[in-house]
Amino acid sequence: MGLRGPKRNPNSRRGRREARKAALAAISSTAPAALPESAIDAHVAPAHLSHAMRGLWHQVVKEHRLKSDQVATLLLGCEAWDRKEGARALIAEHGLILADRRNPAVDVELQSQAIFLRAMRQLRLNAKPDGLADLF
Repeated sequence: MGLRGPKRNPNSRRGRREARKAALAAISSTAPAALPESAIDAHVAPAHLSHAMRGLWHQVVKEHRLKSDQVATLLLGCEAWDRKEGARALIAEHGLILADRRNPAVDVELQSQAIFLRAMRQLRLNAKPDGLADLF
């Protein structure tokens, strides 16, 4: 027993709950503020996207009239595709197994691919960017 009462075991249910609350508080206090709707210009592809995703961006914007929430969904989908490609490059470089465990990039690739496909489905697009048509 400590000076301020019984010591909490960090592995107990209450200790884990308190640790989770502290972690969530830290995350929410450092989370960036949401971008205003005017911050994303639909006609200009974000510079951080890969060449293929900038091509997809221009193709979609040219063929569809997107609302601001749809532009944000398109951005998330394009970022997910780039994240998937980065994970795929790491898998190609280091392999599927790292130190007797599955490479975490495999999970990132699968989740990012699902996010991309979900975003395209939500936008009701069957987008095929230049150079990626053989993947669809």
